[in-house]
Amino acid sequence: MEDKIWYLKQINILVDLTKDQIMSLGMQCAMNKYKKGDAVYFPGDSKNIYFLKIGSIKLSSHTEDGKEVISEVLTAGEIFGKYLGEGIQPQEEATALDEVMVCYMPFEKWREFVQINTALNVKIFKWVGFRIMRLERKLERLYFKDSKTKVIELLVDLSQRLGKKAGTDTLINVSLTHEEIAKLTDTGRQGVTTILNNLREDGVIDYDRNKIVIKGDRINLANAVPAQ
Repeated sequence: MEDKIWYLKQINILVDLTKDQIMSLGMQCAMNKYKKGDAVYFPGDSKNIYFLKIGSIKLSSHTEDGKEVISEVLTAGEIFGKYLGEGIQPQEEATALDEVMVCYMPFEKWREFVQINTALNVKIFKWVGFRIMRLERKLERLYFKDSKTKVIELLVDLSQRLGKKAGTDTLINVSLTHEEIAKLTDTGRQGVTTILNNLREDGVIDYDRNKIVIKGDRINLANAVPAQ
């Protein structure tokens, strides 16, 4: 129980809850761990809200011809799953990108908890608004930008949301393959590899299989966007 309470305190939208509120929430939550590649839930299959404590998750769907489309990458502190109103069912698949730990609870219990904690209700709507804005920026990037710009803007977005300072650099601790970056940006995998290699040769980024490092000020990466 103490572990669940400690984890829940780290979730972004729950940080202002009182100790009693966190304890009440913790009593209704269960915990689970997932290995890299495990499905947390499948499209239309989630009846729970999930609080992501450790690791990172990708949300994705598939086109009619089987092509995977990754809509978002989430890391510790974020929520996912069924968190909106009755009848609104997540249509994406949630998959662990690395070792993942979540707390989760049935949506019905979550709805009851939110109804008696009105301040939390307001925070959720603000959070949903920010997520919609992120989606709008992504759609603009996908439809109107060239491949290099799409990759660079994705890296800037990840660094702003998920990055941690490491001296003068920014560390993005997310295990993304070149194929997954390609699916996030609607770009060919070979094109992504070429773009990342060029950025590394220019001293703007470094990367390996487990992390991406933005070298120096993020503005250096943003300035690498091709002139329109």
